[in-house]
Amino acid sequence: MGKKKVLSERDLKQMVYPSENDVLCVVQKMLGYDRVLVSPWDFQTEDRGEIFWRYTRNQVEQMRKEDILKIE
Repeated sequence: MGKKKVLSERDLKQMVYPSENDVLCVVQKMLGYDRVLVSPWDFQTEDRGEIFWRYTRNQVEQMRKEDILKIE
């Protein structure tokens, strides 16, 4: 499955919110301070997980307004 090419962040309307087991994270090493949603693995739950969503700047601002995201 290929990646969707996004020309403008304003065109993204889909928003994925964290569920009970998901963790909002800030990736610093790979992508440079991107906000992502991580699902911890069944084993090594404290150390490892799968990144399954990367938030755009507009989505990060929307989650801040909704008081879901409290990290910078």
